[in-house]
Amino acid sequence: MAATDPVTHDQWCDGSYDCTDNSDEKSLCCVAGKHRVNGECEDIDECSGAGTLVCSQHCHNTDGSFECSCDQGFNLSPKPHSQDERRTYCQPLGNDPVFLASINSDILKTADLQSFENVSMEGVEDSHHIYDFDYDYQSNLLFWCSGDTQDMQSSMHKNLWKARFDNSENLREADKVAEGVDCASIAVDWINKKVYWVTADRGQLVVSSYDGSNQATLLWRNVDWILRAIAVSPKSGYIFWSNCGSDPHIGRANMDGSHPTFLIQESEGDQIVDPTAMTIDQNTNHLYWIDAHYQTLHIMDFNGNDFALQRSIHMVSAWRMSLFEDSVYWVDSVRTDGSYKMHRASKLTGDSYIETSLGIEAQISGFRMYHQLLQPAVSNACTGSKCDHLCLLTPTGYSCACNNGYRLIDDERSCAKLDSPCTANSCDRMILIYKYVDIDM
Repeated sequence: MAATDPVTHDQWCDGSYDCTDNSDEKSLCCVAGKHRVNGECEDIDECSGAGTLVCSQHCHNTDGSFECSCDQGFNLSPKPHSQDERRTYCQPLGNDPVFLASINSDILKTADLQSFENVSMEGVEDSHHIYDFDYDYQSNLLFWCSGDTQDMQSSMHKNLWKARFDNSENLREADKVAEGVDCASIAVDWINKKVYWVTADRGQLVVSSYDGSNQATLLWRNVDWILRAIAVSPKSGYIFWSNCGSDPHIGRANMDGSHPTFLIQESEGDQIVDPTAMTIDQNTNHLYWIDAHYQTLHIMDFNGNDFALQRSIHMVSAWRMSLFEDSVYWVDSVRTDGSYKMHRASKLTGDSYIETSLGIEAQISGFRMYHQLLQPAVSNACTGSKCDHLCLLTPTGYSCACNNGYRLIDDERSCAKLDSPCTANSCDRMILIYKYVDIDM
């Protein structure tokens, strides 16, 4: 082939001489970390795109390469079994993580997934069937929702509890936070000391102070919604939920319930049907979730961008998710081969998949990784606020909210009781109409 003969794009710099003067493998080739664009060698941005994550936490693009960095509390270490010295991972400092799981009326713990032990629940009464739980590591508090029925859709006799949690060893000094709550999933704001939950069959998002003295329904959208999972990011001021009912979607709102929006939505053509499990990477601001219908693991950023399929997973039905280091974990809601399974995959690529039999015959209703670095410390914008009832975080700071049956007046911090008599539910709806007309998608 002569030097002037045409060659295809794939023949440039492919390691094979296609031109008689070898010009297709010489000066026109780009060094590693760059690619040809319009005849010129331009930098490859290895840090762009959630589907091609190269760093555990933070990626900084450089000319022809990239560098990784970690948040405080992590040590940047060489990635095991990698031939690329640039590929590192953020190794957490401090104690090893503890796996916590709720089964029937018990909280179980393990460090190695091989042998679960019961957490002592001294002084905890009337726990019954635990549906979900979350914790505040710094405050040594565990919150859980329980009732006297295994029916997740029923709100009969459900209560929200909290108790002191001593180094994942014992639960003491249990207090009832709220009664008659319909909580399918709960999430703790460990910065502003609030607990959030979503209802299974009424499409509600509710927030409460730790002691239950102040409680407000932030969103009430549709009785056809089946809200399944919830996650909060106090650092960003966002709350996320998944809906497996009418018009399946992943939603996001500010933590005061304002500016609700859909990030991924079936009615808009997105591939989502049954998003049963969800978790957040608090260090990278990425959201992971599993669609049990498609049996797929997904990732996107907090704005719904960089949406990517991490991997197809063969499972019966994912139920709860958690994350630690470079791995995402999830458990099944259905037993296979006589036991429930835990699954693990790389949060960066979806590879390195491992399935572990837990040797547990009862269904795991709740699951969390327990470690201080999963709840990073940030400043609390509500410190010093003069809200009458509730101060709630937002991406720009905070806003005040009122208890059910009250409304926020013009000074945007004081609450006035609603004049018209109403039941708890109708008051909730009146408050929502006053604050937010609808979720306008």
